[in-house]
Amino acid sequence: MEDFGEELIELPEYQVIHDLARNPDVSPTEAVQRLLQIREDLHQGQQEPLSEIDGNHTWNTMFLMVEFVNLTPAAQQRNLIDFIIQLQHVDEDPQKEYPPSDLQEWENRNAFMAQITAKADHLRHPMDVSLYALYSCRSAFEIDQLIEEAVRTACIWYIYAGQRVWENCQIKRVYGDDDDPPPRRRFNMKKWRLWKDGLKAAQREFPRESTQEMLRKALEEVEKAEAESGE
Repeated sequence: MEDFGEELIELPEYQVIHDLARNPDVSPTEAVQRLLQIREDLHQGQQEPLSEIDGNHTWNTMFLMVEFVNLTPAAQQRNLIDFIIQLQHVDEDPQKEYPPSDLQEWENRNAFMAQITAKADHLRHPMDVSLYALYSCRSAFEIDQLIEEAVRTACIWYIYAGQRVWENCQIKRVYGDDDDPPPRRRFNMKKWRLWKDGLKAAQREFPRESTQEMLRKALEEVEKAEAESGE
């Protein structure tokens, strides 16, 4: 059963992502246009800087996307995948597009969360937000088609908190309660190997120089973690 809590449900982005994920009659194109309208509405009469409004809007959208991906079987994820793809190909007119700078905001936030997770004294410390590493890697490597933006976010977690990802997989960390509906939110070594294969597959898939650099650094951290444990 989906239980997002009142705070998430009240976000203007929630209904767009909910309808995209749950209503087969809603097209990815329609969802993109609805999101752009939400952003335009948020801009009207607001005192905050536009960059802050856009950053929060992107964060909300991407967070909700991850949540719905986790609850959506692979066979039913086509709309979500096509939606992400369409976001990458909108006109660069700042009044019409979903701007690349917003995706940079998303990467920056994940880099921050990964770094505080790496600095936490131990797993399950309040600073440890490894759950977002799990979400990022699942979204990148446990779907039928690799999405470059999702892969880049997963790379960030390996680059800044690769050892933490390894530790979580080693201890087979599980989130939630025993009676939570499947799929359970868990790390394990099977996932570690699956995600590693996903990083290698992404190297063949995405030629962009900055993405290749992120993949190279991520795989270096993977190999470093394995070497230090004697794997």
